[in-house]
Amino acid sequence: MAALRNRKRELAAEVACLLAFSAIRNNDKVGLLLFTDRVELFIPPKKGRSHTLRIIREILFFEPQGRGTEPGLALDYLNKIVTRRAVVFFISDFQAPDFSRALAVSGRRHDFIAIQIQDERERVLPNVGIITLEDAETGEQIEINTADRKTRTVFTDLVTGFETELSRTLRRNNVDTITLQPVEIIYRHCARFLNNANAASGSISSVGVLECRSNEMNSF
Repeated sequence: MAALRNRKRELAAEVACLLAFSAIRNNDKVGLLLFTDRVELFIPPKKGRSHTLRIIREILFFEPQGRGTEPGLALDYLNKIVTRRAVVFFISDFQAPDFSRALAVSGRRHDFIAIQIQDERERVLPNVGIITLEDAETGEQIEINTADRKTRTVFTDLVTGFETELSRTLRRNNVDTITLQPVEIIYRHCARFLNNANAASGSISSVGVLECRSNEMNSF
């Protein structure tokens, strides 16, 4: 599980860095919001290479204090502190408590793009006998028998239900969504969003909303 979490962390960091450099190329302001079960760090949108390099450094090396995940709290903060319309990239696996109320406000105020990080190893439970699963936030562990067909069916149903509800929530709030693919594909998608926003309104601000954990990062 640690290897899986690190892989997702690396993917999120790469995408976040590509977005930051894309903002430099377009001469846009770029900012960053890091959160766990609290707002850990906010860097207001600004132009400049040194500013962008600071953001990248925080993405790669920031060590948060909290352990939980509260995207609604982070979006409430964003909605209060960023008063001008911005392009908001929210990179996450979205495995978090309901945040639809705050998302509805963010979706109206900003050009909001949700980038979902997926890993097939979290979507399919292999038949490998008894395994131990650990909650990345609480450290709680449970043992399950993956050889049991009913267990695998219940797991698949839970994953399907989660993805269906997430898709419905994002669609209801008119949020553009990208499912994480290889970085080159993600970059083209993100660059298209930034270019379209620039064409519509001139120079813009970009804000990354990033969930962070110690030695693990699941979203930007």
